[in-house]
Amino acid sequence: MKKKIISILLLAGISVSAIGFTGCQTSNDAQQSQKTQEIAKRANDAVGTPAVTNFFEKKMLKRIIEDNDNPNLITYVYTVSQVSGKFVYIGEAIGHGIPYSASFTNPEYINTDGSRSDVALPQTDPNDIYKPSNAKGTWVMLINQDTKKATPVLMEPDIITSQFKLRKEICDPSSLPSNY
Repeated sequence: MKKKIISILLLAGISVSAIGFTGCQTSNDAQQSQKTQEIAKRANDAVGTPAVTNFFEKKMLKRIIEDNDNPNLITYVYTVSQVSGKFVYIGEAIGHGIPYSASFTNPEYINTDGSRSDVALPQTDPNDIYKPSNAKGTWVMLINQDTKKATPVLMEPDIITSQFKLRKEICDPSSLPSNY
């Protein structure tokens, strides 16, 4: 009986110590967080925010998004030769490449069925396939030179799409058509 009481008291002592330690840890974390926020506020007051007046970066992004919405946008597709380091011409395409990891739907959804707390879960695309977020391929709507129709082609190496042809001298001559 005496051993049981000692064990209970020992267990209670450990529990109180753990709770006290956790409380100190939380208190220390809160103090550090508060001090960090104070320093950040002082830094912001001393330096201020950037004096952005032209919003040029946002205008560039708007133009890029609008250009990508143009179904008649012709681009030129290249990859870089691992041997020569020069650009290898692949051909003409419509629009810029789309990363293979791009998803048609939101790749996650919030579980709210009540069985667990709200948590983000993976979601498939409409084809019931989960897209990997780290896929390296790029879909390119390459123009078939025989039919002049755009066809999706999956390019596995890193590619470059440009709205103008790159200079001939920086390209691998063996990749260029005679009328380049």
